[in-house]
Parts: sequence; structure tokens; C-alpha cells
Amino acid sequence: MMLNGNFKYLSISIYLVRQTWTQTQLHTKCFDSKY
Repeated sequence: MMLNGNFKYLSISIYLVRQTWTQTQLHTKCFDSKY
């Protein structure tokens, strides 16, 4: 049960990191396009 909870937390963490990474990539592209 503890392991399952940790796995769920890990999955959420990975999801958030991927979302943040994607947004950062988009912002970088916009920045490169402008300048």
C-alpha cells in the first residue's frame, strides 16, 4: 500500500516536470523567434 502511494506521487511528479519542461521549451522558441 505504501509502495502504491509512492508510485502515484512519483507519477504526478513526472507529469508536472514534463508539463513544466514543455512550457519552458515553448517559451524558449517564442523568445528565439522574437530576437
